Amino acid sequence: MKNIYLTFLAVIFCSSFAWAELDCPADSSVHLDTRTMLPDGSPNPTYGQEINTGLCGCIGFVNGIMINENEITFTLRILDNEPIRGIELDVYHDSPNLVYSGVSKGEKLENVTDEEGNPRTMTLLGNYIEDHLKVLAYSTSRARTSGDGLEGDLIHIKYELIDGAELPAEVTFYLGLANLPGTSMDPELL
Repeated sequence: MKNIYLTFLAVIFCSSFAWAELDCPADSSVHLDTRTMLPDGSPNPTYGQEINTGLCGCIGFVNGIMINENEITFTLRILDNEPIRGIELDVYHDSPNLVYSGVSKGEKLENVTDEEGNPRTMTLLGNYIEDHLKVLAYSTSRARTSGDGLEGDLIHIKYELIDGAELPAEVTFYLGLANLPGTSMDPELL
């Protein structure tokens, strides 16, 4: 229960779900170290401590949607105060009339580089699991976002209306999980 509470607090403090420009100060983010053992089997000396993990990144939904016949596209934006090396999101909505059809990269995931500034790519996966969409972005070539502190499109999520359904007047979207691993701290802690 304590871990769920801390995760909830981290999402509140480090994620913004505003429908306008993201308010995202470059504050430090922390995580509670709940590992009892290290990968080598030795006791974890930082168990139960708050570990600084870098600077906050903030995510928000763009106000409005794009409609193309039966296809509806929602956009998530990010303000990355430090380079982000991947994402893990659980996206929920409350409309039975929408069926997930795909996810695509925004400019923040299209324009990624490695530590030396060489252009790289990030893999983006979307999978609808029971009642939510799981989105993962990762790279095997150490790609990362610019971390320039500027807001930009992160991903575009596409849904289709089921046959005969009309677009509801209001659809509520929310994130159940938002992991944005940064690059400023020791990756073994993350």
